[in-house]
Amino acid sequence: MELTDQAALALEGQRLGHCVASYTVKCLLSESTLFSIRDAAGVPLSTFEARVPASGQARLLQHHGAANEAPDRAQQQLAERFVAQVLTQISPAHLRQVRHVRRKLGLGLRHLLAKPDTQPPPLSPALRELLADAIAMVYPAEVRRQGLKRYLDREGDALLQAMIVKQVC
Repeated sequence: MELTDQAALALEGQRLGHCVASYTVKCLLSESTLFSIRDAAGVPLSTFEARVPASGQARLLQHHGAANEAPDRAQQQLAERFVAQVLTQISPAHLRQVRHVRRKLGLGLRHLLAKPDTQPPPLSPALRELLADAIAMVYPAEVRRQGLKRYLDREGDALLQAMIVKQVC
């Protein structure tokens, strides 16, 4: 399961006792993606980071179980197979588009992420539309399923800003 939002990263780190929650900005500004290996009940067993460059080979960067212990052999093999067989199949053109959007959003949001206790100013309608489109490009299946633009218009700026941090990582 890909960890795509700050809340998921925080919960994963809390459940497994490691620092994955601190990787939000890295996910936005680099080629890193974070995944959770879970059991049939959805309980996290281990977390791995993969680098998926737009050119070159995807690779497993790190993989940790609870309290930063090494994952068991089956989990390690699963992570290696996932990187080799699934992540390498993503089209380079799509990866370049996603990276461009993530970096652009990440650079604009870095000041918000560095000050979590402050309330950011409201988003303009144009920025709201731009960000909704960017999220739609990165996660098109989610947008089709949830009708993201209508949802964002209904829920307002605070939710959109929370979703930006959540959905783009």
